[in-house]
Amino acid sequence: MKLLFNSDNIDDLFKELLGFVDANFKFENIISDVITASNEVYDLIGKDSYEHIAELTDSEPEQNFEDNNYMVLRTARLAIAVYSYRLYAPHNDLSHTNDGRKMRAEEGEKSAFQWMIDADDKALEKKYYRTLEYLLRLLDESKPENYEEITEEEQKETLYYKWINSDAYDQVKKLFISTVKEFDNIYPINSRLLMIRFAPGMSECERREILPRIGKTLFDLMKLAYKGKSEEEIPNKDSLLLLIQEAIASYALAWAIPRFNVNFFPEGILQFYGSDRQTTSGNKPSLMMEPEAARQAYALTCKRALSDIEQLLKPATEPTDKKVLPDIDSESIDNHFSAT
Repeated sequence: MKLLFNSDNIDDLFKELLGFVDANFKFENIISDVITASNEVYDLIGKDSYEHIAELTDSEPEQNFEDNNYMVLRTARLAIAVYSYRLYAPHNDLSHTNDGRKMRAEEGEKSAFQWMIDADDKALEKKYYRTLEYLLRLLDESKPENYEEITEEEQKETLYYKWINSDAYDQVKKLFISTVKEFDNIYPINSRLLMIRFAPGMSECERREILPRIGKTLFDLMKLAYKGKSEEEIPNKDSLLLLIQEAIASYALAWAIPRFNVNFFPEGILQFYGSDRQTTSGNKPSLMMEPEAARQAYALTCKRALSDIEQLLKPATEPTDKKVLPDIDSESIDNHFSAT
């Protein structure tokens, strides 16, 4: 795998991207962490997309914030730089000597309090996620203006083609919720990155919960109709699709909460609350019961949506031939009443 950092002024480039590291910071000190971080980005966007971006380093696009190639390369580098520094910083906080690990205490400097370190770690993690989010947006927007006019072979050479044919892109597009807007209609996450990370959970919901309830025939028809590939009449199609999407989105969040760091979720999905007592992060941390309570709430919403799907598909009650009133023999009944 080719690294995205190969210029002659690599130390200056790294410091320009991060902005907060010391002037004497050496890239060579962090190279192993850069390799690890590069693999994370590689796995996210796919082999072809990563290699296309890596090829841009051969000519180093000129600084132009309106040029997609320049911004894609810069943003990918920034994501790698931030993540690699997160991996490197905890080890650099200590001196690793023959006598064991010792706290650094250079003249004129004081070691940061633990709550400061925790706050900085959280900020770096959030910055990493935001940068990945922007990188994914740039990939989505990398379609050339003349894309439809060029030959198929020329299309295959574009970054856009390589991205939309990647596993990360495909695993979301084949689901009943394939866009951020559709997910936001149910829960406002506003994140392409979360959509990709949630894809295994959404796929699991379709396979384990939706398919057994509606049957393979209707499942396939709904999927074709959702993708605009079928105009076959499906009773209650719109209502059914909405319930399916609600169940999938709720299931995905309940699935994701135990699997991802709380910093990965946008505010509102997991609630934090302030604390009068200062802790290592400045705020009261999310307790074990809070994520579990959120998970249970989303699981309950999913269960209700699945129940509504079952009710929607339940066959209508067939009319009965049984007479409601018994036969009446008019000759045996005196229909003449007299007031007394």
